[in-house]
Amino acid sequence: MTFTSLQFEDISHEKPGWLRLTQSLNFSHGGFSAVVPRGFETDLASIPPIFAAFGFTKLGRYDKAAVVHDYLYRQIAATEKDPLQQTMSRFLADAIFREAMMTLGVAPWKRILMFYAVRACGWYAIRQIRRGQ
Repeated sequence: MTFTSLQFEDISHEKPGWLRLTQSLNFSHGGFSAVVPRGFETDLASIPPIFAAFGFTKLGRYDKAAVVHDYLYRQIAATEKDPLQQTMSRFLADAIFREAMMTLGVAPWKRILMFYAVRACGWYAIRQIRRGQ
């Protein structure tokens, strides 16, 4: 599994808590690859404030995995009404997120909690994407 470097600019003045990629982020693992394009906007890891006390922050060792996961969820939301266009499932996007965090050296306990959080709440994120929020 490989990643290119993550380069971004803070766009909190436009969207509080959001970042914009200033160069594309390339990711590959086995036969899967994704290119998150320059200009893609992300809120990185969507961490509820209560979990900050347990060491979870928006930016961490998992930041590249979070960007790829956001990108995959946007692809799902954009194609879910046309099954012929859809090439990604929520389960696969979440599994890629988990594997990417393992490659990035995220602690096992944190990786497991984050994986199950996206499994439990990912539907809400996709709904928000569809609504343009």
